[in-house]
Amino acid sequence: MSDTGNSTYTRDQGDWEPTRWYTVLGSDGQLWCESSDRADAVAAMRAGDRLMRTWQRVCRESQMREERP
Repeated sequence: MSDTGNSTYTRDQGDWEPTRWYTVLGSDGQLWCESSDRADAVAAMRAGDRLMRTWQRVCRESQMREERP
């Protein structure tokens, strides 16, 4: 049986980590294509396009609860 009245909650804002998604933006900043394969994204690029990679910040949450013996 857990005692929810005596618990500790923590949230750790982790580091930035790359995802597997690549985005190609046109020279005007508009989305041209997205791909999970870097080679496909590069192959789709036109002159003046920019290759972008999506990054995410992983948030880890945990909670410790006092247990009664």
